[in-house]
Amino acid sequence: MHAGRVNDDDWKFQSSYWRSPDCGGAQLGCPSRRNEVFIKTHTRKDGVPARNAEPIIKKLKSIVEERPELVNKTIQESDVFAAACGEKEPSGHVRVLGLGSTPQDISTPGLKSYIPTSLQMEVLARKRVEREIVALQQRLAKKEELQEEMM
Repeated sequence: MHAGRVNDDDWKFQSSYWRSPDCGGAQLGCPSRRNEVFIKTHTRKDGVPARNAEPIIKKLKSIVEERPELVNKTIQESDVFAAACGEKEPSGHVRVLGLGSTPQDISTPGLKSYIPTSLQMEVLARKRVEREIVALQQRLAKKEELQEEMM
């Protein structure tokens, strides 16, 4: 869901591209990783990296060679991109994922997001009420079952 941050035509084009064979994830048979997306989006068609991205691309490739255990790590587990560029995400977005995802959305490592006490209390109260509802529904179902057996 793009939540109005991207115009509909761009969203449709990008979504269809991500699902196409031209996209790295489709070629690999799995979703693309941040390091793969960064390399793909910062390399020209002739295979030459963009000037400002070349050092990062070299670092990403060397980390993949030196630490292959990071290749299958998720963002939450400190992936290759985090190893190359640091775990701390800029305020408001997650690098390489664009403006759609926030660090809070995907629970990036090192995130210090404080929830107000009043909100925590409301969440706990809601969970308690939900547990009570489930317990009452179970009791009601059991009573109805017993009544059916008696008849």
